[in-house]
Amino acid sequence: MTQSGYIYTETKISVILMEGEASSKGKDNCCFHGISGATYYKWKSKYGGMQSSDLRRMEYMEHELKK
Repeated sequence: MTQSGYIYTETKISVILMEGEASSKGKDNCCFHGISGATYYKWKSKYGGMQSSDLRRMEYMEHELKK
């Protein structure tokens, strides 16, 4: 959870990471989305190589484990 209280979904994180990879200025991307550089790199290490289908499968498995 960020300081603003907004919880980012895995899908939104994936979009932010794709935008960061496409742009040459990562700091501008972080400021635009209201996250720190540390948060960006933490997400990148966790979700970096995943496609949208992988994220959906991960969300489904996490939901099943909570039951």
